[in-house]
Amino acid sequence: MLVNVERLQQIMQQEGLDGLVGTSTGNIFYLSGVISDAPRLFPGEGQAYAVITRDQPTDPIYISSTAESDQVLDGFSTTQRSITYGKFYREGPFSGIELSPDEQRLKAISVDTEPAASPLDALVLAIQKLGLAEQRIGVDELALRPGYWEALKERLPKAKIKNAVDTLRRIRKVKTPEEIRRLRAVTHIVENAIIAAAAVAREGVTEYDMAREFDRSIVSQGARPEFTMIRFGHNGVAGQVIP
Repeated sequence: MLVNVERLQQIMQQEGLDGLVGTSTGNIFYLSGVISDAPRLFPGEGQAYAVITRDQPTDPIYISSTAESDQVLDGFSTTQRSITYGKFYREGPFSGIELSPDEQRLKAISVDTEPAASPLDALVLAIQKLGLAEQRIGVDELALRPGYWEALKERLPKAKIKNAVDTLRRIRKVKTPEEIRRLRAVTHIVENAIIAAAAVAREGVTEYDMAREFDRSIVSQGARPEFTMIRFGHNGVAGQVIP
C-alpha cells in the first residue's frame, strides 16, 4: 500500500468525510495500486475510480470498464473488490482446464458478474456497497466526465458530496516509507539513464538520438519512460517541443 493511513484518517475526520473517490490516474493508483489505462490514455473520457471508506482505507473498490478489469490484478494485495461497467467479450476456454487463482478472479469479475451499464452506475453501486449512500463523500472531480458531478448528487440525494481534490493533495504531501523507497529507486534509474544518454554525446548526435538512448536505458532497468526532454543549446528555451 501507498496510503498514509493515519494521515488520511486524520484529515478525513477533520473534514467530516466518511468516504473518498479517486478519479484521476495518480489518485486511483494511490488508493488502489492500479495505474488505470482509461483516464491515462483518454483524459476526460475514459473513466475509472477507486473508492474507500475512512474506517477501511486499505480495502478499496476499484471500478473500470469490463475490458480493463484485468488491471485489478496489478493492484495492491488489499485491492480485492472490483466493479465493472460495459460489455466486453473475454475469450475462454473457461471449462475443462485448471484456472490459476488470478484467472479465477478475473473470470468472476469480468465474465460471471453482470457489469453495470455505465461508469456512473458502477460508481453509485460501489458507494452503496460501501455503505456511503447517506454519508459524507469527498470526490476528486478532476477526471469525472462532464455532467457526472451533478448526476452523482442526483442519484445519491441523501449523501453529502464535496470536492476532494485538495483533500487528496493534503493527504499525499507526506510520503510513506514505501513511497520514499520508490522515489529513491526511480531517481537511481533516471541517474543511470542520464549517464547513458551523456555517453553517446558527440558531434553529429541529435537530440532525438540522445532521447532514444535515455529511454532505452530506462526500459532496460525495468521502468517506463515518461516525458523525456533532452535539448541542446538554444532549444532548451522551448524544452517541451518535439526533438
